Amino acid sequence: FWRREDGSAAIEFAGVFPVLVALFLGSIDGGRALWMARKLNTAAQSVGDILAREAVVTQALLDDVTDAASLIMQPFDDATLGYDVIGIRFHPDDGDPDIIWRETQNMAEANGFPTRVEGLGDRGEGVLVVTMQVQYNPIFITVFTGPLTFERAAILRGRQTPFVDYQTTTPDS
Repeated sequence: FWRREDGSAAIEFAGVFPVLVALFLGSIDGGRALWMARKLNTAAQSVGDILAREAVVTQALLDDVTDAASLIMQPFDDATLGYDVIGIRFHPDDGDPDIIWRETQNMAEANGFPTRVEGLGDRGEGVLVVTMQVQYNPIFITVFTGPLTFERAAILRGRQTPFVDYQTTTPDS
């Protein structure tokens, strides 16, 4: 009985199988996380690009482009998708960046601005900073990682004007 080796392959397989399953399921979650991060990067760049084409951003336009960002994020759930859009102008006297307007929804205000944009424009000009954030809940490896938060930023200059302004109210016709 002790010399028989018929079951040794089954015992080795039983030891290796859980590791292989964990690697397989982890690679699925890892691939989905990378896919979501790429979609978030595309959404941030697209929102920034559309807003940079305008001379003045309105809340209606901002709502429309963030709806488009939700469509870009499909097939992922956009319930945790948030944005922080900042209009930064470089002071005409010293060229220091000043936040002129900011609209944030469904996320905390992004840190590091305006210091991260120093030197990206001349005095009196400005940049538009779009930061988007989303939470990814892994399907299989939640036990090990928990939810992952992805954040991407896009920094663009206005195309029509040196500074993209924000209009809080609609003008009377």
